[in-house]
Amino acid sequence: MKHLLLASFVSLSLASSAQAGMIVDQEYLIEFGWGHSTSRATNLPLGQEFTPTLNELDFVDLYIGDADTAVGPGVSFFVNIRSGSITGTILGTSSTVVVADGTNTGVNSLLDFVVTRFTFTDVVSLTQGTTHVIEVVQLPPFGTYTMNYFAYGGRPGSSTYAGGDVIAGGVPLIDNDLAFREGLLNAPAVPEPSTFALLGIGGLALVGYGWRRKRQQAA
Repeated sequence: MKHLLLASFVSLSLASSAQAGMIVDQEYLIEFGWGHSTSRATNLPLGQEFTPTLNELDFVDLYIGDADTAVGPGVSFFVNIRSGSITGTILGTSSTVVVADGTNTGVNSLLDFVVTRFTFTDVVSLTQGTTHVIEVVQLPPFGTYTMNYFAYGGRPGSSTYAGGDVIAGGVPLIDNDLAFREGLLNAPAVPEPSTFALLGIGGLALVGYGWRRKRQQAA
């Protein structure tokens, strides 16, 4: 009987021990990039449309670079997730990230870029299959040094992300996109089929044990 209970306990433990992991939903990554200034007035507001298949996210990756060799303290950024458009309801705001001086300076391929990752304290709820916008916000002060930071993406007219376009100056630019990735860093664990089988065996064993004890007591 001890063996039976032990087997049941092991199967239940395995069912609860599946590990959570990262899920990437929407992304657009390319070989050669084109930069959009993150502080130039004519570019603001700046963002990237996307159409999620998941109903939530907790991270966004962008490819932000310092395009000049001038020395400075780095620049702080955060992103807003908006519903529908660049002026739509803010669904979530990321933590602030400092992009250090010299980040990606002189790098010619996005495949070699250091990625800037934005995370959210709370999971951001999304509506599957509808347009959302990642708004890129550079914090002031703005000056000669800080004007040299760019969010990179595809060349105008050559981008192929089907779920939206880059927005610069509040206007979508057709066939032009920022390089990005979004999804869940801590996706809920999903037990494997073998784990479900163990769970079922353990449950049946416990039910059988209870039924047998009841018969013995009745006798």
